[in-house]
Amino acid sequence: SIINLRGVGIISQPEGVDYQQKWPQEDESSASSSNTKTQCIVILGKILYSMFCHGQSLPLPILETISSQSQEAKSEDYDNNNNNDTASSTTISDNVDHNFLDLFEIDNERSTRRLRITEKTVFMTLIENNNAATLATSWSDYCSLTATASATTLLPKSICRLLADMIDTKSVSSFASSDSFEDVLLDLEQMISQPWVFLHDSKKCCGFPATTTTTTSTPVTTTSTLQFGQKYHGREKEVSTLMKLAIQIMDPESQLIGVQAAFISGIAGSGKSRLVQYVADNLSSLSGWIVVKAKFERSNEHASRGILSSMFNDILSYLVNLKESRNLADVAYSQRVSKRIRESIGTDTLSELVDFLPSLLLLFKGIIGEVGGNDNKHANNNKDIPNWQLSLALSVIIGAVMNSGRYIMICCDDLQWADAASFSLISDVLVKVGSSTDIDHYCLFVGMYRSDEIRYERLLSFLFPGLQTSSSVNVTEGIELSNLSKDDLQGMLMVELQLPRRLVSELAEVVHKKTTGHAFFVVELLNSLLRDSIVTYCSDNCRYSWDEHRIILIETGKNVAEFIASNLKSMEPESLQVLQILSCFGIQTDFSLLQILEKYHGGIMRSIDNFIEKGILDQAGPFVIFSHDLIHETVYGSMTLGEGKLRHMRIGQFLGLELDAPLAIESVTKNFGQLHLKDQAINSGRNLTSTLISLTCDQVNAAGSDCIRDHSQMESCAKWNVSAGQSFAGQSDFSAALYYFTNGLTFLGQDSWSNDHLLCLELYQGAILSSFALGNAADVDRYAQKVIENAAFEDTLDVQVVVLKSLSLLEKHKESTFRGVELLRRLNFELPLAPSSEIIGHAMASVATLTSRYPSDRIANLCQDKGSKDDPKYTAIRVADAVTTSAYITHSPFLPLIACEVIKFSFQNGCCIEAAPSFAMFARFKTFMGDEYDFTAGKHWADLARTIINCSPKKDPSSEIRTNLVLLITIDNFFETPRVVASKLANLYHVAGKIGQVDTALMCMIHAWRFRLFGGHNLHLVQKAYVDNLELTCKHNKFCAQVWLLDAFLVVELTGKTIDCSSACSSIFGSPDASLDDIGSLSESVKDKRFIGTFHLYKMLLCYWNGNFVEAGKQLQLSYTCPELKMPRFSLIYHTFFGGLVLFALHREMGGINDQILKQGRDAMKEMESWANVSMALFDNKWLLLRAEYAATIGNHGTAQIMYLASINAAKDHGYTHELALAYELWGNYCLANDNGHSNCATASESFRHACVYYEQWGATALAEKLMRKHNLRMHPGERNAELLEGRSKQARRRD
Repeated sequence: SIINLRGVGIISQPEGVDYQQKWPQEDESSASSSNTKTQCIVILGKILYSMFCHGQSLPLPILETISSQSQEAKSEDYDNNNNNDTASSTTISDNVDHNFLDLFEIDNERSTRRLRITEKTVFMTLIENNNAATLATSWSDYCSLTATASATTLLPKSICRLLADMIDTKSVSSFASSDSFEDVLLDLEQMISQPWVFLHDSKKCCGFPATTTTTTSTPVTTTSTLQFGQKYHGREKEVSTLMKLAIQIMDPESQLIGVQAAFISGIAGSGKSRLVQYVADNLSSLSGWIVVKAKFERSNEHASRGILSSMFNDILSYLVNLKESRNLADVAYSQRVSKRIRESIGTDTLSELVDFLPSLLLLFKGIIGEVGGNDNKHANNNKDIPNWQLSLALSVIIGAVMNSGRYIMICCDDLQWADAASFSLISDVLVKVGSSTDIDHYCLFVGMYRSDEIRYERLLSFLFPGLQTSSSVNVTEGIELSNLSKDDLQGMLMVELQLPRRLVSELAEVVHKKTTGHAFFVVELLNSLLRDSIVTYCSDNCRYSWDEHRIILIETGKNVAEFIASNLKSMEPESLQVLQILSCFGIQTDFSLLQILEKYHGGIMRSIDNFIEKGILDQAGPFVIFSHDLIHETVYGSMTLGEGKLRHMRIGQFLGLELDAPLAIESVTKNFGQLHLKDQAINSGRNLTSTLISLTCDQVNAAGSDCIRDHSQMESCAKWNVSAGQSFAGQSDFSAALYYFTNGLTFLGQDSWSNDHLLCLELYQGAILSSFALGNAADVDRYAQKVIENAAFEDTLDVQVVVLKSLSLLEKHKESTFRGVELLRRLNFELPLAPSSEIIGHAMASVATLTSRYPSDRIANLCQDKGSKDDPKYTAIRVADAVTTSAYITHSPFLPLIACEVIKFSFQNGCCIEAAPSFAMFARFKTFMGDEYDFTAGKHWADLARTIINCSPKKDPSSEIRTNLVLLITIDNFFETPRVVASKLANLYHVAGKIGQVDTALMCMIHAWRFRLFGGHNLHLVQKAYVDNLELTCKHNKFCAQVWLLDAFLVVELTGKTIDCSSACSSIFGSPDASLDDIGSLSESVKDKRFIGTFHLYKMLLCYWNGNFVEAGKQLQLSYTCPELKMPRFSLIYHTFFGGLVLFALHREMGGINDQILKQGRDAMKEMESWANVSMALFDNKWLLLRAEYAATIGNHGTAQIMYLASINAAKDHGYTHELALAYELWGNYCLANDNGHSNCATASESFRHACVYYEQWGATALAEKLMRKHNLRMHPGERNAELLEGRSKQARRRD
């Protein structure tokens, strides 16, 4: 009873017992079969037994049995080198000679030291975690304690099992024959490294059944509460990779920049979701981490936006939860973040986002009432909310959360099933968050996908191109999960069963052979072994036991799908039918939907608990979820194709009967704001935003029209799809809307246009509008052709407007213009076949004469009670508005004629706000007619356009923004300073972004920074704006991105500071190393007049600043052929100004022999004089500097000196730092060229110093350094201060 230790504990042995006499003697048969190594294992067991149980000296006869050299027992301290405790025990190293260790063929010194450390560590672990030994502070205390205390209270079962197996020769077989001593050490080291698993009895954590008492000697086996898959095992390297990213994000001294992104791949069931869940759970336990997740679904790509809606809504639900917390710090945090969100986004935009982020209603109570009135639940229901606006809002929300001391982990599972719009939204949000300079901390994005369905390269190159090329998103090299190795499987079994490796190795071998290490297959097989009582807990041995031979005989199939299918076959038909019904709704189902389905098939609700207990389903919040994708796929696949379609149709028709008007538009999950407040770890899903009408359509669409023969039923299915499509289009979920509209068409049949004309037209129009919103121009044209072929001309006009806009987005501007002009002719617009300058001039003169009869107040009256673009009478205005952009880009001669026709139409029928852009365009053409500029007439027409905007009773932000954009960059820039114009353009940019006018917003932003660039704004701030916005601009509009690049390359030359344009250059030119010349070459190759003129202008500026006047002159001559530089825009101003400077400098360099060059320079000076008469604040200093250069060129030195100084003073007065620096440089050049003594030389040096200071103040460091090198200037820090330098200059002038 003392030695038989198999889990029943050790009975304390009285003092004075002779150990040698009490050891059980082996019988003859076992003794004869024992070899030397077996004897050693037995002896080692006895040694350890004595050491752990009593701590007394080991008897010499034990050692004499295996050693020819007897030793005297030594009574030493356990570790005499480390402490002075006195003890009666003897260490193993003192008593075991080298011959004993040699028998095991292991390194004596290493193993002795290893076991010595092990024995003491196990002891310390025991006394730290055992109440009976808490007072024991040393080895000697422990030894004396064991003499009186029951050993059962001190020794866990794992110790007992190890000792029993070692001492009992019948159990020695569990040790490997060649590594027996190593196995003992491994057992002990496992107890040390994970004592809570391998040392201490822990029934709760290891699934042990409750202890039962039996009076019989028969071993008892009980059903285990253990279930595999609940704990996470293995994947240490992958876990470490993700955790390191998270820790680096938290480290304030980390050098990480932007959002950190990682993509995890593997086949279905490889453990991708479990890996991320494990990391997410660890991060959630840390202070400050918020984890939100989304899981996309097969065959439900159209529901992707709803899934993302649920995921991002979790962030707001987190804030709502904190808002209602009793913790004052949490409440304060929620209020702080909410305030920042509201101030950054605005109440109007927040109210528009309610459909996408429903928890806004709980975070900002009464937000709808503030905007649309309390009686209008969704005042914004018809408001389009595109990805551009969503990405801006979501990046602000995420930034607000992270700026207040929190970190966010965004997890997206099964990315291979997401739609393109979702990829775009995710990419935009991450890039915006990563590029923001106002965020203190950045987030971690983890994407998961099936490697056998999509490759990593395609995922990044085609679906996430913005992430791959973005410098604000750091993408970690892809993590691919392979199958579990045998070691991984052994480790899992060891932890789950609380057994050493030697006992689980054979089980691991069998399971690995049957599953090949497929993670989910392993879990399912092991759980089935538990359910079938093949693996059971044996109370006699106090551990789990099994029969390997019985497991080998189990048929598991070729893969996990076959194994799951075989288990389903044993299920009762009623239970399988319930699962099949649930599988028709995807991987998860709402409880409120289950209650509805209970009327369709009784018994669903009472079956749920049973399925959850079996591990087939899980419950998370209000959702019932299949515990794994593979289980859902296998259940769904258990139906034949015909059975599946029939079941879908029956469910859909049942739900259709349940529909009524209020319920059809409500989310199936009603308390949306409370979904994730208590359980943040659940996966978001499409059911958060699904409505009963959409679920009905999902079912009938999955069945298909071939399941219905009755026309009325098919018509009902089509109408349901119309209703669902319109609902999702109203929420700007155009992917889902397109899915329902196109599926609705399949139910109408081939004679749809004759049998269901209106319903067919409604479906096609919805498909066209949704395709356009998604940017699918090819689909727009395909659906539109069907409408044009089968509907009356009047019914096709709305469709054709969309087609024109779609062609414009495809940059097919000539085709869009041609089709638009043809359409306007059919609408009675008088447009000639071949417009000439005479026809255009006549038309504009006619309109001017007509307008003279309408003073501003009469035009204001024409705007009253008008302005609905939905009125059929104004269809022509909508067509004209659609074609204007393409006509403008192509410099079409029809553009002024279209504007004239719109104005005449407005005077005859009333002015609607959609006509305002045509009035603005007419103002632009009135400003420049032929070779003359009439700014007075242009200003008059600009005022008329703004009158229409201000007086129209119905507002149209899009028309208002485009009108003001045209006026600001063509008319107002000749009357207002660049800073004022830039500020107004920046405001337009924000307004356009909020309403989703992406292209218009980008144009406003680009022009705003261009006016800042040429208005003397600090170049470093300008350059930072390029860095922050270039990548997103490139993603949305390549034309705008090329404009950005043009300006960026110019600024780089001025500042001498390079910026990373590689991603934008790669996207546009296919090479990350593109330059300013590459843009010029591209523009020349495609004959794009929009870039050629600006390219030559910028090349001319750089050549002029570098003193290369000949090349600057060549670029100037090339620019004269570009019509862009003749339009009344900013480029005209600086083309004229610097063109004159180049011509005068070139004339002087050529020795004054070319009078034509001088004449051209004089013409530029006169042009600038006429503009100065319009606005001295804008053009005074420029005109004076041109006069100075002209006077210097013709040798009029008296006038030259006066004009140079006058230009300097005018630039100071108006705050044009960059032009002040230029004036000082040219004044210095003049003084140096006309040196008549020491005075002029000193003045030149002083002027150059001033120029350097103001160039540096502007940010043009490269120009300042070039000037200093050229004139050998040495400037100490005090001289680089403009105010000090100006003060010394005034003192010097007074002394002179």
